[in-house]
Amino acid sequence: MEPDTLQRAAGYLEEMKRYVVMFRDSSARSVDHDRIANTPGIRILDDTTSRAMLIEASSEAIAAVRRAGTDRVSISEETTYARPGLTRPGIRR
Repeated sequence: MEPDTLQRAAGYLEEMKRYVVMFRDSSARSVDHDRIANTPGIRILDDTTSRAMLIEASSEAIAAVRRAGTDRVSISEETTYARPGLTRPGIRR
């Protein structure tokens, strides 16, 4: 690959974020799942539940889905939390 192509690919990957798509009811999933899955720039990471799916997408792809979306679907950026420490702090003497 040419260096310019690699830089563009690296930039594309850096812009990708993970989003949680929540379907308000079962009919929303049947209507909106294929539309979201077929949007360029979106990759489905997990869709094993009937009410939600985890996707990886560029901000442009998310904007396109939100513009064409309905109130049946809620899209939010994935939130992660640090695990609490596995050990208690030592006692100071």
